[in-house]
Amino acid sequence: MIGPAAPDPISLEEAVQEYVVRQDTPFTTDEALPDILDGMTAPPSDAWTAVDEELLDNDWVFYDEETDRFIPRRNFFRGSQFLITPQPEEIEANILIPGHRFMPFVERDVFPATCRLFLESNDPIPCRVVHRPIQDLLIYLSFYGQHGALQYLTADQNSNHDILNGDLADNPEFAVTVFDMTDAYAQHAFKAGDAFLCTVKDWARGIYDMEYVPSDPDTIDFRMQQWIEDMDAAICMAWEEGDYFDDIYTELSEALFLGPKSLYNNPPLHFGGFLARSKKVVIDQTPLGVLLSHKDYKTEGLLDRAREATENAMTGRCESLDAILNDIGLSTTKDEIEAYMRHAYAQGARALDVPMGRAFAGREGIAFFDDAQISSFTQFIEELWESVSTDFNPKRDKRVASLRARVLDMLDRHTAWLRDCDRRNVPVLDLPEAPSMALASMTGMFSQILGLLNRDEDTPKAEMDQLTNTLDLMEERFDHFMLELEGYTSGDSSPELRILPELPPECMFVYQLKVTLKGIRPPIWRRLHVLGETTLEQLHLIIQVAMGWENYHLHDFTIDGIRYGITDDDDLFELEDIEPESETYLSQFATEGMKFKYTYDYGDGWEHSIEVEKLLPPDEDLPTPRCIKAKRACPPEDCGGPWGYQNLLKILNDPTHPDHATFSEWVPPNFTPEEISLPAINTQLKSMGY
Repeated sequence: MIGPAAPDPISLEEAVQEYVVRQDTPFTTDEALPDILDGMTAPPSDAWTAVDEELLDNDWVFYDEETDRFIPRRNFFRGSQFLITPQPEEIEANILIPGHRFMPFVERDVFPATCRLFLESNDPIPCRVVHRPIQDLLIYLSFYGQHGALQYLTADQNSNHDILNGDLADNPEFAVTVFDMTDAYAQHAFKAGDAFLCTVKDWARGIYDMEYVPSDPDTIDFRMQQWIEDMDAAICMAWEEGDYFDDIYTELSEALFLGPKSLYNNPPLHFGGFLARSKKVVIDQTPLGVLLSHKDYKTEGLLDRAREATENAMTGRCESLDAILNDIGLSTTKDEIEAYMRHAYAQGARALDVPMGRAFAGREGIAFFDDAQISSFTQFIEELWESVSTDFNPKRDKRVASLRARVLDMLDRHTAWLRDCDRRNVPVLDLPEAPSMALASMTGMFSQILGLLNRDEDTPKAEMDQLTNTLDLMEERFDHFMLELEGYTSGDSSPELRILPELPPECMFVYQLKVTLKGIRPPIWRRLHVLGETTLEQLHLIIQVAMGWENYHLHDFTIDGIRYGITDDDDLFELEDIEPESETYLSQFATEGMKFKYTYDYGDGWEHSIEVEKLLPPDEDLPTPRCIKAKRACPPEDCGGPWGYQNLLKILNDPTHPDHATFSEWVPPNFTPEEISLPAINTQLKSMGY
């Protein structure tokens, strides 16, 4: 008898997505974990951490740090409101062009022309197709950028593919789906300046109720100004909390989530009007794509925020090649590796070591999380090479080969310059911010361009022409910025540039470290300044004080796969295969951007990720070691590790729990999980005398 077929295996990403699309109320990682793992045939080894990371990256939920819960976006946006103000030409033609107008009040993958609008509970507004020159359409597609606008048009109507493959010099008209507003405009004698207030009924499908709003500029000036200021503040908060280099959809979503409810409750302005009036925020066509940017491009701390956007500790992720590259701290992407492979194959290379040697030039000694991650990385690389080798089309590749070669040459030049800075100990953060930021943005755009060039299908002629023109401009800007930075870092560079010597153990430079306790949400972390002459033995004691541990248990550091700890011959608990921490100085191994691990209490298993964020010149007026920033209190000793601590907090927060009284007496007096005293930490650190 043949039994039922085994279900097809699904990835962690698919299992998480299946779970979140069903949710309509807030939930925690603990609550989601059983259902997510139940749908998988091969759950990850560190399931809680892997699921938590995947939830944090999911576009269907927000993470609320204050409550440590994930908020379904369909629930958050339900009932939220935004304004649409038709343009005079739309009113004249009795249409409304969808474009980017529903962003971010609709799930990212819903095509705007498929959204449904209900005006004052009547039947949905019908759609029809009109034809317009692309110049007339770009105002409604500007949030997508030039390339995104072309993608929008080809997704809207198949006939637009043929137009893009032809000659655009004659300014041909594109077909575009619009809402037919004939009855709606006539019903309200609609005029320029009038608007529709849209209320979200279903974020996941793009369904909205619309209400007519006549223009009345005399009564909304003050409220509009306050709304603009609140929106400015919310976007700046989103940059501070997240990634300054996210796309507009993500930036607006996070701003609405972090900002006051007034931003999406009967707003007096639409986002286009906001950007025209904002004092802080501007839409920017950058090499990374279309972003919201600060009008002051020299905002202090911008590079730090860019660095912090990628400061996740290694978790051993294996679900994709990009996930592994990100986990081990490499900026290289799958698209870049595939492009190196395609270029090498086109040049006659039939061995994998040729493209790999170029893709990872200067990155010898890459540290992986464990053997499983190495195995997955190798498998992904070999599968990608097999795919490139099997499906290679010489005729198609010939069309894109020259563009790809130009992009790869610029990536190689930028990488070689960074490696040279590393070899000569030139801190990149000391370099002029404007060209550094521009190059960082351009390398991100290079990866996107390579992704387009890697596609197996033929690229439309119009898109190829646009890529060529874009690349011409980028190449010119790249050369300009590289020459400027190479001038600063050359042998004849400006005397103001801080070029560090080879760092001996007694080096007095200050290392900024971020120590994060793994496995805890919301995160517990400390940002420290310590001298390069600090030994790992001293660093252990500094971390104990800064975190709030009591130094009861064994510990060790793991750096590039080597363990460091106590090696006292008289210690009955001496660990095997361990190097002496008392003879190892921070300056001997620490470089900007690297991460290593500190483990405390093998029973509870408290693992800390330590990132070397930057090197700073010594300042006699500022004591070291010191803690410059901290978040949340340290868990009590012997509470059972990350899981035990989370369980302890649940019991302490539930007066009805049968163990509430017992655990309330067990925790230290006045224990408050969210509070931490920087002065108290620094008083203790100062007394250490390091």
